[in-house]
Amino acid sequence: MTQLPWCNKKVRVAVVGDLMLDEYLDGSVTRISPEAPVPVLLVKSTRLVPGGAANVARNVQLVGGEAILYGAIGRDHAAGELKRCLMKDGIDISPVIGDNTVQTIRKTRVTADHHQMIRVDWESVKPISLRLQDMIFDELKMTPWDAILISDYGKGGIPHSLIKRIISLGKSRNVPVIVDPKGKDFSPYQGCTLITPNRKEAIEAIGNDPGDTLQIARSISDLTGSSSVLITLGADGMASLDADGSFTHMPTVAVDVFDVSGAGDTVAAVMTLALASGQTMKEAMVLANAAAGKVVGKWGTQRCRDTGALDPKRMETVD
Repeated sequence: MTQLPWCNKKVRVAVVGDLMLDEYLDGSVTRISPEAPVPVLLVKSTRLVPGGAANVARNVQLVGGEAILYGAIGRDHAAGELKRCLMKDGIDISPVIGDNTVQTIRKTRVTADHHQMIRVDWESVKPISLRLQDMIFDELKMTPWDAILISDYGKGGIPHSLIKRIISLGKSRNVPVIVDPKGKDFSPYQGCTLITPNRKEAIEAIGNDPGDTLQIARSISDLTGSSSVLITLGADGMASLDADGSFTHMPTVAVDVFDVSGAGDTVAAVMTLALASGQTMKEAMVLANAAAGKVVGKWGTQRCRDTGALDPKRMETVD
């Protein structure tokens, strides 16, 4: 278990959600296929990394916390590759359930000189069975943790009924419950400590665009009853509405915004660790903004590593 240098306790985070495997094939295109009018990619490099909630867990682990991952995957080749990637980083995957009724989600991004040409998805979007939901919840109940991070990608790995039970469990233990949401229905997230939608997700949830980010945050707070709301704004940084009603906007610290993939995962992970460690909302935002600023400056799903007690100036990304 890792102790963060800037707090006085060891932080364990239960990460629950849709587990995925991200694959990157990168190369160059120099000719058109004689078989069909399509480009021929000469692959120069391949990379497999955790995706979805698995990427969130990796962010938690590499920033300095201890991630415990919960969810369901298949018993297929992608599941084996995903577990191998996670174990390499020392993430506790003992609660992850392998089941023949589940297809492990895999996303393959084909790029030429880092410009995406196509994405290929292997997935079957449907709620996991009640049996698997009960198994995940039972695993959660048996484990001690300092915070819960729900990473909902809308793929069925964490159905609404399970989300409600998990939030209630977190509240009963008096620990922060952070939700990175998906979809237009935010009602299952009722009572969470913090919800972290991007602006587009927030607008879809409230059903209109009032234009003003503060009003959007207030509407999300009313909709979910969450103590705090943090809205990520892409190249414009992030904004938060705290439990005391204070509103904060932080511009991005990124020099260049190259790719926002995975930035929401990083923000959710760092916010969870910081809040669980006793940091204020604004202090947590400074750290999350610094981490996100590093991630969006690189191509593809990235993880941020703390190289100096979560000093914003000393963060870096890792492959």
